Amino acid sequence: MEPDALVTVFASTQSWESRLAQAALEAAGIEAFIADENLAHANWLYAGAVGGVKVQVRAAEKERAEAALTEAGVTRTARRRCPKCGSEDTRSSRLPAYVILGSWLLLGIPFLFHTPRYHCRQCGHEWKAGEGVKNGTAGE
Repeated sequence: MEPDALVTVFASTQSWESRLAQAALEAAGIEAFIADENLAHANWLYAGAVGGVKVQVRAAEKERAEAALTEAGVTRTARRRCPKCGSEDTRSSRLPAYVILGSWLLLGIPFLFHTPRYHCRQCGHEWKAGEGVKNGTAGE
């Protein structure tokens, strides 16, 4: 990866949380950028769809930025990693609401027993719950 490429070190669906993370990084002397903030403000539903309001730093400063965020107490509590490439840039895919509602109307019970699947945005790998790594241990 190029040292000037931007990598995400923090993401939140709340803009103010990402701004706090950016302020903590800049206080530590690390240049930080905010991505997808305007999209999240345009419609609050978009924030979750794009992975939240992201705080990004240059790839060369990633480890230093993560240490600064940890020291400042600004960290994500649950990190789901791709079992193939180890990336934390993942999303979950659940059943659409219309499928759950349709099963409830047609069968009398909602179809809630679906095992969630996860998708890595970096390598495209998909896996079921239990196959990923969360905070260094087997996760959802």
